[in-house]
Amino acid sequence: MNSQKKYDVFISSKSEDYPIAREIYTFLEGQGYRVFFAEKSIPLGADSVFKKTIDHALDAAQNMIVVGSDATYLSEGWVHYEWNTFAVEILSGRKSKSNILTVLNDTISINDIPIGLRSCQNLPISSYKDTICEYLGRPHLAEDNRPATASTPSSEEIKKPTIANKRRMFVWLGLSLIAMIGLGLVGYFTLFAATETTVQQANTSQSDLVFAVGDVSFKMVLVEGGTFTMGATAEQGTEATSDELPVRSVTLSNYYIGETEVTQALWQAVMGNNPSDFSRNDFPVDKVTWEDCQIFIQKLNQMTKQKFRLPTEAEWEFAARGGNKSAGYKYAGSNRLEDVAWYQDNCGNTTHPVKLMQANELGLYDMSGNVYEWCQDWFGAYESGAYANPTGAHSGNYRVLRGGSWYNYAWRCRVSYRRTCAPSVTFYNVGMRLAL
Repeated sequence: MNSQKKYDVFISSKSEDYPIAREIYTFLEGQGYRVFFAEKSIPLGADSVFKKTIDHALDAAQNMIVVGSDATYLSEGWVHYEWNTFAVEILSGRKSKSNILTVLNDTISINDIPIGLRSCQNLPISSYKDTICEYLGRPHLAEDNRPATASTPSSEEIKKPTIANKRRMFVWLGLSLIAMIGLGLVGYFTLFAATETTVQQANTSQSDLVFAVGDVSFKMVLVEGGTFTMGATAEQGTEATSDELPVRSVTLSNYYIGETEVTQALWQAVMGNNPSDFSRNDFPVDKVTWEDCQIFIQKLNQMTKQKFRLPTEAEWEFAARGGNKSAGYKYAGSNRLEDVAWYQDNCGNTTHPVKLMQANELGLYDMSGNVYEWCQDWFGAYESGAYANPTGAHSGNYRVLRGGSWYNYAWRCRVSYRRTCAPSVTFYNVGMRLAL
């Protein structure tokens, strides 16, 4: 067990209540919570380290849910040990921002449950879905579409609710330099005589563009326009969800897309802060909302006099598939996810430096895995037909995320997989990639 592994929720229940607990586990994971539930989270044959695993999970969990269809279960065995240990941690101040919720049979009286649980918020088993997310700290999100033929992943999506981050102070830079527009020209123009921040543009092979903010450079790769089939094409297999259908023909004009996800170094150079939980300059920035990305882009454009943006969902998928050079892979650059992506099975519970894995056909890195990437689009259902440069739904409540992340199983890292999220929510496993 990795002691650094974090959980939003620890579910405690007797084996007799595993069906109910399993339902809660599945529901919360579909809402984006990272959940510890012994039946799903402890591998078979791990009996020898069971207590150690439980203790690590109790220490790492932010909240606890205690399930009980019978009041007697709450005072027995591991259930009593788990909630009592968690309650002691809260009382000691070590978990001062944590909560214990109970999900109990509607017929259980408060006088029937242990005194230590009577002050906890109780949610009836019959209707817990209505309010459980709010009590855990964030609104009820739209249900995540899971493949009908795939088993429920044991643990996915490390996410936390939006929290005001003390490190997020937007520092306006007193100086910027602009680049000469046009391939083959590198220009530097000092706008203010304060602390120097440079921006440069240069040409590279195949008409790619390189920019620099101060000493942080980043490459934009040319994606030549073309027509492709977007959505659940044959190589996506039975793991494809209804959100990826119907497939449709999409034609795109030329555009540029980031060779890598935006790094923490670049974010720091533009914004003057670093919101990431996995702090290292060459790691992708994480824990940024769609709204944060818009502010970052606005500032970057002021500095460069360019028109950077988030890619549309269609642009993202075309690039992930390899553009006109596509070999028809399931993931971005390979049918073997291990070759191209940091994901659940190889990540070691962290993001990783960009450009360590194999690039796809266009020379783009980490379009599968590492961190989810925001797209510009509002989420909407696909419509059949042929489209030119689509930009998604006209409005909505959720923006689109693509690519899967370090804490996802393989099926979420497919090039056609779509995930939605409110634009104001921060995730531990979400970053961004630029388009131009």
